[in-house]
Amino acid sequence: MKCLPFLCCLCFVFSSCFTRPTMMTKEQFEEVCVGNSVASIRGEAGEPYSVRIVGEGVEEYEYVERISLGSRDIAENHYFLTVSNGRVIGKRMEQRRPPSYSQIYQTEPNFSVD
Repeated sequence: MKCLPFLCCLCFVFSSCFTRPTMMTKEQFEEVCVGNSVASIRGEAGEPYSVRIVGEGVEEYEYVERISLGSRDIAENHYFLTVSNGRVIGKRMEQRRPPSYSQIYQTEPNFSVD
């Protein structure tokens, strides 16, 4: 019983050290409007997964939201923001699913496609 307060304090310290990385969610993506500044989006959703140059002065920011069930990812939402001069000029979303086990499994270990 004397160690119970110590364990509670220890749990508090470890839980306060845990931080979840910021990421864009579907709700945040829906709130992004054309004309929003990239700085405000980065403040809420963090750094993008990738940034690609798609034209002169135009970039595409990609954010990835992984949806898990237990320890397994069941889907990924990819959010794309088209940015020019530090402002959003367009946005789109793609949902992807990882291949199922039967699609990636081959009974022949030396299987190759010619």
